[in-house]
Amino acid sequence: MFGFSTNWFPENTTQTELTDFIEKSGLNSFELSYRATPQFIEIIADLVSQELIKVRSVHDVCPRPVGYKCESPAALCEEERRKAVELTKQRTIKMAEKVKADCIVLHLGQVEMQKSTREMVRVFSSEPREKFEQYRREFIAERRAKAPAHFAQARKSLQELSGTAGDCGIKLAVENRFWYEEFPDFAEIGILLNEFPPDKISYWHDTSHAQAMENLGFCTQRAYLDAYGDRLAGFHISDMSFKQDISAEWLNDYVDFKTEHKAPGCGNINFSFLKDFRGRNDIRLIFEFYKMVTLPQISAGITYLEKILY
Repeated sequence: MFGFSTNWFPENTTQTELTDFIEKSGLNSFELSYRATPQFIEIIADLVSQELIKVRSVHDVCPRPVGYKCESPAALCEEERRKAVELTKQRTIKMAEKVKADCIVLHLGQVEMQKSTREMVRVFSSEPREKFEQYRREFIAERRAKAPAHFAQARKSLQELSGTAGDCGIKLAVENRFWYEEFPDFAEIGILLNEFPPDKISYWHDTSHAQAMENLGFCTQRAYLDAYGDRLAGFHISDMSFKQDISAEWLNDYVDFKTEHKAPGCGNINFSFLKDFRGRNDIRLIFEFYKMVTLPQISAGITYLEKILY
């Protein structure tokens, strides 16, 4: 039922270590991460060819080239946008074909702007509350003003990529993001999905990313799924630690990546929403954890979600 992002494995993981993980965890379905090294990719490809594992999705850009600069498909610079598209075509789509995956998870970059989530956190931690509220209002207004130009670029990129991927029988899934300045936000996801057919572009839901947006007051976890559940290609499943009232301490941990991508049961996310998608074989349930998550926590997380689902 569950898959596992190879993002968790150390770069020097051997085939013996991978097969040992499969035996201990019971997981033999994977998402190939953008962090995968050429050596690890060959291990995965070999196991796929032997039909010992299945790769259900590939995370763009895979493999990342030396000197990769996170080129954005929504960049205002046309040269950067075209490079991002070519990297996905020449690397990720070809990789998906190699490992027999039929879905690619896409990041679309960010809105180029002066304000940022990190700066908003600093204001919350060091300024009076009214200063924070003012910053937040200005942050939203700046993003709203600057996003349309990026949207036009993202649309152009998706038109090009969906054609190439579609010819290979591969679906593209646009992922919700972790920082407010990233693209697309909640509303932009809906506009993109309305412009492309379901067999070309889908939605990918990251539970930690959505919870971050909820905690920051931008959009609830449930809103994403209620709006776009019918176009859902998959989940990145992980837990996040948080309290009812968001504190400066939590915000500082959030921007330092200390709160999220934990095993289910190690945080506070209510995963009951997964029951709404039970039995949907077209939806990939992929665990995506940081490296500090332990194998016992992974096993406990599987049991935790199985109790919720069944």
